[in-house]
Amino acid sequence: LGLEARGHTHNLRRSYRTTREIMQFATLLYRLRLADEKDDDILIPDLLNMPSGAFPQIIPLTSPQDEIARVANEVESLVKQGFPKKHLLLLHSDGWGVKNLIQAIDNRLGKNAAYDPKDNYPGDYVRVTTINAGAGLESHIVFLVGLRLLFEEEQSLRLSDEEREGLIRDNTRKLYMAATRAGQRLVLTYSGELPEVLGKALTV
Repeated sequence: LGLEARGHTHNLRRSYRTTREIMQFATLLYRLRLADEKDDDILIPDLLNMPSGAFPQIIPLTSPQDEIARVANEVESLVKQGFPKKHLLLLHSDGWGVKNLIQAIDNRLGKNAAYDPKDNYPGDYVRVTTINAGAGLESHIVFLVGLRLLFEEEQSLRLSDEEREGLIRDNTRKLYMAATRAGQRLVLTYSGELPEVLGKALTV
């Protein structure tokens, strides 16, 4: 187009998608897990100039089955309160969880109430997909589900120290990306004992 754009860059200091509380949680979680790493992939936020909102919420659960049922119940409650289904985004750590969540939501709200957005055109339905597929998506309300799987795989005895460090780095980036998909409200669920790092990031 003839525009002299090369070399003209500006680093944003503010997230235009989410709130101060959500960005603070995402940034703190990243720094707690990767304390010794300098990474240009995350925004260093100007929190004072960001809109305020609800603090991220954690829902502790006893099993993955309870997790699916509870999240489906939460979605049903929000829809009955008047929230459009298209304003809800659920990000699960694996494909099995995505399928089970879609089925559970359809059982409560009717057929085709939930879809994986990569398999369907945009519409008024609850979007349910994997955390890996969450990049580029955003929503007023985001649920992060199945986080226990991410933390458990990091503790596998089959991993070398180098592999473990790489996996923690990759998972941390995934969690940061997923959390910052939320515009107004972020809800996390965790089945079993909550990792200390999650508790710290949610209480500071």
